[in-house]
Amino acid sequence: MDVRVWQFMGISFVFHTLMLIAGAIWAYSAWGRYWAWDPLETSTLITWLTLGLLLHIRLTLRMPMWLGWLMATLVFVLAILTFFGMPFLSMAPHKGIV
Repeated sequence: MDVRVWQFMGISFVFHTLMLIAGAIWAYSAWGRYWAWDPLETSTLITWLTLGLLLHIRLTLRMPMWLGWLMATLVFVLAILTFFGMPFLSMAPHKGIV
């Protein structure tokens, strides 16, 4: 089970990377810049960096299973807050559906 969770985290890291790249390309065509540092973009970057750091830690260090589960939960909570929370709190061009 632990291995499957980390495999899904690896797959999500790849798709999150593709999402950041596609979003930057779209932002350039829409607003003329790749990155604006608005709250949604920044939250997405923090989630991506956290996921990358945790995958790196998992691959390079030995850790107890409970710590791995805690780290996976942290990334999940950050992703949910980024997806559902930030668009509604942001005053920038990224708005949630109201």
